[in-house]
Amino acid sequence: MVSRIALAWLVAALGLVGGLPGGAAGQGSAPVATLADGRVGQIHFESRTPAGYFALARREAAPSAVVVGTLRLPKDAAARVPAMVIAHGSGGVDVREAAWADRLGALGLATFVVDSFTPRNIRETATDQGRLPTAANVADALAALRLLATHPRIDPDRIGVIGFSKGGQVALYTALEPFRRGGSSTTRAASPRTGRSTRTAATGTPRPG
Repeated sequence: MVSRIALAWLVAALGLVGGLPGGAAGQGSAPVATLADGRVGQIHFESRTPAGYFALARREAAPSAVVVGTLRLPKDAAARVPAMVIAHGSGGVDVREAAWADRLGALGLATFVVDSFTPRNIRETATDQGRLPTAANVADALAALRLLATHPRIDPDRIGVIGFSKGGQVALYTALEPFRRGGSSTTRAASPRTGRSTRTAATGTPRPG
């Protein structure tokens, strides 16, 4: 069970803040199904690439994908912290996502910037949205939410998604029940406390780009 904060996904070229003792940063490129070891840094995880929103909601068979995100924890956090997934726009991960990771980190939130493009060999979709269905970005964000819920330093009841432009659409759709249910097979990870599906509340800027 996860999340009352707004939505967001974030993959940045920023380093880590507040690494965990015993938690290795960026341990290899093999996808993980849990963050129980407390790792931070670059993390690869399993998602899928649905053909569209109906395919996602209906849980139709879709090609699997391994995507990547960068997890940062706020410095000197003493207890479990809230977290935000940061979803990028049609131009991919940029300075905007990095800047928001900094802002949210300064407020005491963990951030997970998800890159839906690079692992799929896509540079941008601004000139052609057909290169990747936005439903794939939504599937990635839902997978990220559930994965974060397994981290020992993150409060599984306070995880959300924030996005900008195309990422605003991602933030919106991850809050809708049909897509949350449809995305439940995206990853095996669930809340370590409840074992129930991640829930989100959405805010964002849902417009093309």
